Amino acid sequence: MSNEYYEDVEHELYEYDDEGSEDNLCITDPETWQDIHSKELLDIWMSIVEYHETWYLPIQKTFNQLCEFVWKTEHQESPADTVLTPEVQAVQDLPFVKGRNWEEFFLS
Repeated sequence: MSNEYYEDVEHELYEYDDEGSEDNLCITDPETWQDIHSKELLDIWMSIVEYHETWYLPIQKTFNQLCEFVWKTEHQESPADTVLTPEVQAVQDLPFVKGRNWEEFFLS
């Protein structure tokens, strides 16, 4: 792989801070972001599945919808107040749980 191609791909996936520093990279590609945070996202998803199975409730959402919701709310200018639902209560200390209105996810 040539260095030029690598640099092009890198610039598409990442946004640099004002000084061009790599210390403050912001991933701009949802799929890459999901790959990096897959363990945390899967932990949240498994908590949702466990809750629904315990109470014999149908799951109205998909894992991809969860990832999309977390991605969108991760990149909001002003984070929402945390509103927990029973589905995510057990994992409230995981990354990506705080700063989100979970009612919005389950009711949309």
